[in-house]
Amino acid sequence: MPRAAKRRRSNGGTSVAVCDELVAQKPPKVQLLEPESVSKLKPEPRPEVKHEPETFEVPSVREASRLPPTPDYQAVLLSLADEYVMAAHQMSSALAASDFDKDHIERYHQLVSTALGCLGSVLKNFRQLDARKEARIRLRLASLLHEETENSEQAGELLSKGIALCERNRLTDLKYAMHHLLVRVLAKSSHKAAIKAVEKLVTEAEALKLGHWVYSFRFLRVSLGMQLLGPAETAAVLKHLSALKATAESQRHISVQIVAATLDAVVHLKSGAADAVELAQRAIAAARMHQLSPEMQCAPQLRALLDCLDLACSLLQHKSTHIIEKMRQMQTSIDSTKYDNAWTQNASAFLVPIGNIFSGDIYADTAGILAATTKGELGLSFDWIRKGQLYALGYLLSGVASNYKHGGEPQTDEMLEGALRLAKLDAGDFPCALPATIQYANWQRSASVMARLQQTAVQCARSEWASASKIMLEVVEAAAEHELKLDNVTRVLLVYIRAVMKHGDGDLESAEALYASGPLVWDSNSKETSALRDMQAVACLNRIHILQHVGRRDEAEGMLALIEAFAVTNLNLSITAGYYIVAMSAQGPQSPILKLKTELAPGIKAAKAASNTQQLCMIMSIMTNMFFTNIVGDQAIKAARASRTLARQCGSKLWQAVADSMYGQTLDLCGEPHDADVARIEGETMMRSLPESLTTKFIKSV
Repeated sequence: MPRAAKRRRSNGGTSVAVCDELVAQKPPKVQLLEPESVSKLKPEPRPEVKHEPETFEVPSVREASRLPPTPDYQAVLLSLADEYVMAAHQMSSALAASDFDKDHIERYHQLVSTALGCLGSVLKNFRQLDARKEARIRLRLASLLHEETENSEQAGELLSKGIALCERNRLTDLKYAMHHLLVRVLAKSSHKAAIKAVEKLVTEAEALKLGHWVYSFRFLRVSLGMQLLGPAETAAVLKHLSALKATAESQRHISVQIVAATLDAVVHLKSGAADAVELAQRAIAAARMHQLSPEMQCAPQLRALLDCLDLACSLLQHKSTHIIEKMRQMQTSIDSTKYDNAWTQNASAFLVPIGNIFSGDIYADTAGILAATTKGELGLSFDWIRKGQLYALGYLLSGVASNYKHGGEPQTDEMLEGALRLAKLDAGDFPCALPATIQYANWQRSASVMARLQQTAVQCARSEWASASKIMLEVVEAAAEHELKLDNVTRVLLVYIRAVMKHGDGDLESAEALYASGPLVWDSNSKETSALRDMQAVACLNRIHILQHVGRRDEAEGMLALIEAFAVTNLNLSITAGYYIVAMSAQGPQSPILKLKTELAPGIKAAKAASNTQQLCMIMSIMTNMFFTNIVGDQAIKAARASRTLARQCGSKLWQAVADSMYGQTLDLCGEPHDADVARIEGETMMRSLPESLTTKFIKSV
């Protein structure tokens, strides 16, 4: 029996017979028939067999062309890395809402780890023929390692290899972008080494006349220097800012001049030097020379920052008329940003134009350090705060400013309450990295702590010790719950307010111990910043007053002589007035009138210049007690009435009780019993609202 012919499929899907001769040929030659011919073939009958005939298929040319191409696995991995990073960053709002729950954090880390694995796999398993592409992948991977992990060593190794690759292939922008990132990586472990590295890069970029990188590295040097300002570092930072302003002026880069002048003002204010406020105001004036320029109009962040700095200068000068004016100007500026399209709601970054763009994809080549502006110019990227943070900052500064003029009025409370409310606002659904989310949350908590501390200070000034204690308890609980790392000034302020509360509650022993504690102890040779020095000076004056009261007069006189030089020449006139108040209170009734007047006149002058109503009330009360006790006449009544009026203006319950009591006694002596009873009753009512320990001591003193 002859062997049955094998069968296969044609292009049309119809079975085709294959002859034995064709099968025997090597290599086999496949004969393709048209469907019409196939239908005419009549193969010989074949016997039944127990197994299926062996068949094979040969794809046609048309079918081969339809096969899917080999996937580009590099592109797939790079796309997956971007997707994983985006998915992780979109968890930022959930992380903040869950108060950084461990499960959410673990999920976030898994996504980032997978993205890092994808990028690492591309570099490890695929040969890169395009040097620019490989350099970009290295830069992207190193950026993620720097932002999301603590693996600085691996990031530095990646960047070192990437820099060598860029040098071989003359990829200038990618090379200096890697240097920029390498400096930031180095700053995590050694700030001084990072500063030395960036200074070398500034010199190198200047030699190669790479203007945009000169700007980038100089601003990076300024940023690093501002993180550890001291006398020497302040001078170095100001030198770089001067160089930036000179270069920008020669190139007519107005935006760079504005940014450099603004940072100049910030550095001066942070330095705490004697002439810091004056130099900061000069820098602000230099920036505002371009107030009407298109560059300033396109930078709402800089306009708002300048107004905040201007108000801060007035606060440090303690000029109440200027303070209210600057406060309103700042509020108008902040309100104008609400509908400014140049600053979106959740954006904290902005671009400063530095010339014409010369690369098609500068953003990818520099990992976002440089980018194209909306007008097609080359822009240098800066990062500040979001709009919500600016509003919270504006309310906080307004609360501090309004306290100068309206300490006893609700306006101050409204401003500080607004700052506290805005500081707690949710960041919104804005994708960002976990470190940025944590930083934003810490900023919110720090702003809340500062707003509460200001509220506590206001309540202390009004002698509302119960309210002050409640707010202080909230501050301590919030700081402990979130393990908040407070800056040095805030920590010292916490100790100072605790001491003031003990002092106001009549616990003089505890108050004196806190005033004498490490953070507040007065050292005439100290080189602390002005804010800390001022708090230490006021704490020293309060301690001197307590020592006088408890009979340790020799110790009090020694401390008073030690602080005299600092107090009488201080730019903060409230400290000057406080010194003279303490010096006057140290004098007994038997002291010569001429000596009392010698300390009284400069004290009144300083308190008036500072518009410090509470200090004026204290001076008038001391003067009434010393000069008009048991004196009958219009002059005595006028002095007592002035003390009473000032006490009501400052809103202090303690000083209202003191002034009402003295006014009642004076009226009684002058033959006005009815008015005397009214004043005395008001004083007693006010005194009953004070702590019991303080009330007891006050009654004994009267």
